[in-house]
Amino acid sequence: MQHNILYINPLGENIIFLSKINNIFESQNLTIPFLEFAENFPKILSKFVEEKNIREIWVINGPGTFTKMRVIILTINTIKISFPEIIVKSVHFFDFFKDLPEKPLIEINAKEFLTNDDQNGEIFYDKNSLPDSDYIGYSTTELRQTSTFKNFVDQWNEIEKIFKSKKSENFLTPIYIKPPHITHAKK
Repeated sequence: MQHNILYINPLGENIIFLSKINNIFESQNLTIPFLEFAENFPKILSKFVEEKNIREIWVINGPGTFTKMRVIILTINTIKISFPEIIVKSVHFFDFFKDLPEKPLIEINAKEFLTNDDQNGEIFYDKNSLPDSDYIGYSTTELRQTSTFKNFVDQWNEIEKIFKSKKSENFLTPIYIKPPHITHAKK
């Protein structure tokens, strides 16, 4: 029996919803203003899951910004508690690059980038020290001319290949680019 599947990619400016409903693929780009995100995303996702009878949710759980990742993963975990029969699976964005010659790249801000080094794992670079390479990911900043950059494009066959090999999870954990900077009131 085919499951109705929802794939969520929250790493770019827009949130990508790809779904496979009765073997028909649909794509949606969601743009939710930052100040409305925590209130609106849970409503949008809950409504989508119920209306489309989603039975599996696949999500890239990071690395991403604190607020966006926290809200998305918390919403999915809440849906999982409400509908325990729903299968949830997550992957790290860098999992998409295990068999590719290009390196993943995520722009943190106009001066900092996060990439992956096979020997050392995740590495932060400032803009001027980013090694020359072929990159795929999310960035609006122009890189040096000796590097190439392509925006990451979600492709269902690659997504399916990675997620089919993953086990269902009861509780998802977000992966943050950097820990949150939470300030406390002075005494």
